[in-house]
Amino acid sequence: MTEPIYLYHRDALNCIKLLFNNPLFKDDMDYTPHHSYMNDECNVRVYSKWMSSDSCWEMQQLLPAGATLCDVIISSDKTHITDIGGKVAHPVLISLANIGMKVWNKASSHAFLLLTLMLIPEFLHKTP
Repeated sequence: MTEPIYLYHRDALNCIKLLFNNPLFKDDMDYTPHHSYMNDECNVRVYSKWMSSDSCWEMQQLLPAGATLCDVIISSDKTHITDIGGKVAHPVLISLANIGMKVWNKASSHAFLLLTLMLIPEFLHKTP
C-alpha cells in the first residue's frame, strides 16, 4: 500500500435532520408510540414496528411534552467498488426506525443515506 487511505463521511446529525424533515416521508413517519390490536376487544396485541413496542412507550414518558423519539439505524456491509479500481469498501448507511417499512423497501425512496465510506486497503506485506 503506497497511496493514502481516505475516509469519506458526512455529519450524522445532518443526515438525521434530512431524513426527519423529508416531505416524502411525512405520511410514512411515526412520531408517537402507538398500540395496535388484532381485535376490537383489545386483548391480542400486534407488535409490528418499533413505535408499537412497550419500551418505546416507556422512553416517550421520560421525554418532555412535545418531544418525539428518533431511533437511528446504522448498517454496513462489505461491497466491491469498480469505479475506483476494483477496491473493497464498507459503506456505512444511516436511517430512522420512525420511517415505515414500505418506504425502506424501495431503493428509490432514499430512506438510507450514505454516512461513511471506509475503503479497505490492500497491504503489501502479509502478516504471519
